[in-house]
Amino acid sequence: MIGAPPGYVGYEEGGQLTEKVRRKPYSVVLLDEIEKAHPDIYNILLQVLDDGQLTDGLGRKVDFKNTLIIMTSNIGVRQLKEFGDGVGFATSTKSASTEENSKAVIEKALKRTFAPEFLNRIDDVVIFNSLTQEDIYKIIDFQHVKPGKGPAFVRTKLKSVTNGKVLDNTFSAGHKIDEVKVITRKFQYLYDDENGFHFMNNDDFSQLYINKEMIENSQFMKAGEEVTIILKEADETPLSAELPQSVYLDVIEADPGVKGNTATNALKNAIVETGARVLVPLFIEAGDKIKVNTEDGSYLERVK
Repeated sequence: MIGAPPGYVGYEEGGQLTEKVRRKPYSVVLLDEIEKAHPDIYNILLQVLDDGQLTDGLGRKVDFKNTLIIMTSNIGVRQLKEFGDGVGFATSTKSASTEENSKAVIEKALKRTFAPEFLNRIDDVVIFNSLTQEDIYKIIDFQHVKPGKGPAFVRTKLKSVTNGKVLDNTFSAGHKIDEVKVITRKFQYLYDDENGFHFMNNDDFSQLYINKEMIENSQFMKAGEEVTIILKEADETPLSAELPQSVYLDVIEADPGVKGNTATNALKNAIVETGARVLVPLFIEAGDKIKVNTEDGSYLERVK
């Protein structure tokens, strides 16, 4: 963190942490699973939290006053899993106090692990609750990690199908997850309003409504387009909608090409019939029909 002591290899190179902050003082430093660090690390961090600076191996004082330090920890998670919500009937009073009980358990575990002078210098402790069965998330990215020491785990990025919120979550090896069974059906897009979109089933003419947060790249949908609706199998609650991989859209407005610009990959802005902006080649004009990739909004080709 602060560099090697005199007489050791790398003494003149500076510390990995102090050198990066010295060069880029406006930084966010993430210390993951801080409880696994050596106790000497806590003493080093005390200088940062107390004085707003850290002395590296060369004796230079590095300013941390413009640096945001975030520390994550799994302390108290095991106690919460073992105790749970306690025993007894699920009443409204008990449900309302669950969050307070969880906070109390975690704060007690923190006090057993860290010294008071360390905890007192932390601005805030934010508790992230575990996912409940009522939460339905779609995995949009994952990475299997096998550290040098300790068991393997999976780092994921999850997106809520109900409100579109994206969060990061780490699952340990052997962690069990309740998989939601889904079905898909084809629906025709009708129109939108302030909060969402209206679709119709062409088989029975039934209609359903989906919030805007539940559909990615909805700016490329046009009336009459057929999309795939993902429904929860148990009660057919709509979860999300998937656009075709590509769509054909009319260009209603395009920036004029710069005269004399002969660059091979030169692009300009264009507005299509749905109101979305697309980067297109210089030869595209208003009135042309183009093919657009709905995943990233990129131009594919001009349709004759």
